Amino acid sequence: TWGENGAGQLGDGTIADRNRPVRAALPVEAVAVVAGGSHTVASTEDGSLWAWGDPTADLGRSRDPQPTPKVVDGLGDIARVACGGSHTVAVARDGTVWTWGLNDEGQLGDGTKVYKVLPVRVGEDTNWKMVSAGEYHSLGLKNDGTLWSWGWNAFGQLGMGNTRDRRHPSRVGLDEDWSFVSAGDHHSLGVRTGGALWGWGYNGYGQLGDGTAEDRDIPVLIRPPREKRSYFGIPLPAR
Repeated sequence: TWGENGAGQLGDGTIADRNRPVRAALPVEAVAVVAGGSHTVASTEDGSLWAWGDPTADLGRSRDPQPTPKVVDGLGDIARVACGGSHTVAVARDGTVWTWGLNDEGQLGDGTKVYKVLPVRVGEDTNWKMVSAGEYHSLGLKNDGTLWSWGWNAFGQLGMGNTRDRRHPSRVGLDEDWSFVSAGDHHSLGVRTGGALWGWGYNGYGQLGDGTAEDRDIPVLIRPPREKRSYFGIPLPAR
């Protein structure tokens, strides 16, 4: 890891910034690592998670920086994980979704705005496929191809056609062919089966790629399906 380290997000046991890669003090082998605003989470082969950095985002063991990786308690076999600004969202292999960390805007999706020290389950569904997290909002895909969102919505980043916040996962539109989703700080991107790319949310710097600088509160088409292409470094099937 390397970069800013004021909250211990590099996981090397210090809070010193690094301009070259240093090895994180992780006692087990990681198979994937994701980074949030000031915290980092690693997943291992056995499905366990380790977290370090901003104490409001990981396990809340104290209000001090957490520069050393600690195992995340209260979780089962995790398949996917995403870090937001100061919260974390994970999908277990049994299809359940778990969240923890800052919750001022309902980004944990548990129906409250209460900060969670330990992971809490979101709803009762067992068909979640993947998740992504922005600064204060979260996105999820289910196995049936439906798209869901929750949290802060001031710029329309939830894709609901309005700017009302959501404390529970809410379905985005009626489409059932979403295959990939990615949340930015205050905007969202999604790919539908066939490869069409869509975007919504904050667009003040043109980050939606739709040729404007206007915020969008529903998904707008950015690129139609094309042969032999990929988004986010992931090859996508042709039509």
